[in-house]
Amino acid sequence: MSERPGARKSSEKGLGMRVICLALVLFGAVLPGAAAQDVSDGDLASQMRVRGGQNAFLYDWQRLTGDVTCDGAADMVAGYVDLDNPEGLGFFFAVVAREQGRLVSDAKFTYFDDRHEDGLCGEGKPAPVMSLERLTAEEARALSGIEDVCPIAVRIDDGLCEPHRYFWSAARGRDDRLLLVRN
Repeated sequence: MSERPGARKSSEKGLGMRVICLALVLFGAVLPGAAAQDVSDGDLASQMRVRGGQNAFLYDWQRLTGDVTCDGAADMVAGYVDLDNPEGLGFFFAVVAREQGRLVSDAKFTYFDDRHEDGLCGEGKPAPVMSLERLTAEEARALSGIEDVCPIAVRIDDGLCEPHRYFWSAARGRDDRLLLVRN
């Protein structure tokens, strides 16, 4: 089988262009100020394992996708009723996002015990309902007390207590970006 003259150079040139394009895409993903990136299912799974522990995969997760950080990219939220905590039954959830190309997350555990300041009233059956709630900038500022908080809240409602709203704030500490607001 003979090769057409110039065919090899053309395919090598095509491969070279693909490598250059791939390098530009990958390099652009880690540059500060680069465009925001959506969070993948794999990103969510890895952060749920890190934040929720080895038993996180045993539970039935509620999953939400939306721009919780207000950076223009899809973030992911997952939560479940945690039966393994030795201190009591509770609801665990995490928000996974990207900042400047790096994966970031924050997680919260809320007991089913209304004696705790951030406790839920139910008993975990049925599980609280998670949703994303879009507020106006003025409503979010009034509820959170923070000027530039993202007005999209993760809402957790057990149907018995006032719903919990968690706002993402990049201005807060690196490991404490979720701000709980109860009416």
